Amino acid sequence: HFGAVDYECECIVNGCPVGTHRGGYTPFTFDITDALLSLGTTESVATIDIAVRDPSEHGGQPRGKQRLERGSIWYTAQSGIWQTVWMEEVSDPYIASLDIDADMGTLRVRANIAGETPRATRFSVDLFDEGELVASESVEVEGDEDPCIEIVLDEPHLWSPDDPHLYDLGISYGDDAVGSYCAFRSFTVEHVEGAGAGKPVFCCNHKPLFLKGVLDQGYWSDGLLTAPSDEALLHDIETARELGFNMMRKHLKDEPTRWYYHCDRLGMVVWQDLVNGG
Repeated sequence: HFGAVDYECECIVNGCPVGTHRGGYTPFTFDITDALLSLGTTESVATIDIAVRDPSEHGGQPRGKQRLERGSIWYTAQSGIWQTVWMEEVSDPYIASLDIDADMGTLRVRANIAGETPRATRFSVDLFDEGELVASESVEVEGDEDPCIEIVLDEPHLWSPDDPHLYDLGISYGDDAVGSYCAFRSFTVEHVEGAGAGKPVFCCNHKPLFLKGVLDQGYWSDGLLTAPSDEALLHDIETARELGFNMMRKHLKDEPTRWYYHCDRLGMVVWQDLVNGG
């Protein structure tokens, strides 16, 4: 698993190419099973190489505020691995990713399934509130369709910047099991009586919310695109909250998913820029 590699790369395991990827801000994975099996039973070490090409502003790819010569509004360019890398052993089939939508009490969870073996099996979702199981649903799954479950709570604990309440999720499919979380909330623009002088206003859970935000560049003196630690990611969000802000506009950059999790649990609304390509 690669969180992000800027910009174009090829993965090679013990001299065997296993895949390529383009996109400096998007996560991707390579299945290296066959390359590892080709080593036989006597080998105990595998060498994983990543070959990277990054044209910076000489290409048309999304690159944010990176330039080979920094100055004015531009930041020092970088290339290569800049987000977390990890290895995972999975069952077959397995949960490759999740689509989670929790809107004012209705939770929908869709699992995107990968693997080679037949998919007839059971899909289950457990919803926990502060460690207590509050809802559980299961369905039998047959064929190649990705499974989906809907759970409705009559009185959900809604998320807001002043009360960033999160629910935990336990999700299983066959022999695979993963954990995640969700927040019941909605963001809308509405005409609300007594607010906005008759003009549409921004609402959280259908109540007016005045957004007080900062433009967050997400660049670091000792890592450029890469924060030096998880504590550093956390410090920026906590400092903004302590100063009275409830929104951060992430400017021309995608962050590691952990940054967005910290925003969710600390009550920070995120406005997300698309990364520009010049």
